[in-house]
Amino acid sequence: EWAAWRLMARSLLVEDVAPRDVAAVISAELCALTRRAAELAEVRMVEAGQGPPPARYALLVLGSAGRGESLLAADQDNALVFEDGEPGGATDHWFEQFATHVAEILDEVGVPFCKGGVMAKTALWRHSLAGWHAVIDGWVRRQRPEDILNVDIFFDGVAVYGETALADAVFKHAFDTAHRSVTFQKQLTETVRIWHAPVSVFGNLKTDAQGRIDLKKFGLLPIFKAARALAIKHDMRVRATPQRLRAIIAPNKANDSEVEALIAAHGAIMGAMLAQQLRDGERGVPLSPRVELKGLSPGQRTALTAAVRKVATAIDLISEGRL
Repeated sequence: EWAAWRLMARSLLVEDVAPRDVAAVISAELCALTRRAAELAEVRMVEAGQGPPPARYALLVLGSAGRGESLLAADQDNALVFEDGEPGGATDHWFEQFATHVAEILDEVGVPFCKGGVMAKTALWRHSLAGWHAVIDGWVRRQRPEDILNVDIFFDGVAVYGETALADAVFKHAFDTAHRSVTFQKQLTETVRIWHAPVSVFGNLKTDAQGRIDLKKFGLLPIFKAARALAIKHDMRVRATPQRLRAIIAPNKANDSEVEALIAAHGAIMGAMLAQQLRDGERGVPLSPRVELKGLSPGQRTALTAAVRKVATAIDLISEGRL
């Protein structure tokens, strides 16, 4: 079960494996679980008398798992593309039932349903190839805040089961469309610029009523969103945040050491989140991206504060047009 991966993560950290590498292992397992869930879902469909898949298809994992950056609080983020068929038609209905089985199987083994509904069992995340092209065109053209969020996460998608070529075709269309739209890229930039440093006038990290700070919101999110936006702008078709940032250094004469410091901060923030999730798991506390500062030593708090301050570099790189 997914819970067993807490033990794996702890073992890797004890062996001094870098947090980002631990996240890559967790992400690979999440992709493997999703692949296995798809295999079992196909069996369930046949056993229920609904037959085999009515069309070629691909199941994709989105978000942090697609980037190789999932931690232990990961939930389901997936989408599905099938070769041909109308919304609400017989083919679409088969895949709706199939994707429902996938979601239920994943939830049974400890990967919870996505609270935001980003799962192939919902109509928004399940389309034919032509349907996906139309949806993506609409996201980029209308540029509503919710559309920015939707297409944003889609750029991290990777196929885990089925016909990879179908997923590749959708990914290519999304990248081509967004790369051509300067106004869309500006909208992506604005979603990053709203970040503000969670630091008090005394230089300490601000916490909530429980003495915690959300390090996804205030740390990881602005970094990976900035890296994603820059990758779209410069047509760098990679997914992992470090890869995206390094891909734009040389051709754009960016400050190598500055970008590497940002990548290091990204890893340090991931490490703090992962360590907290391991502590929370042992105490039966629901896993989240929120880190309890009182559980850190003075040195750890100082290092974490320095890493969070480095997030400003991502904001500067994208908002000042330096990359």
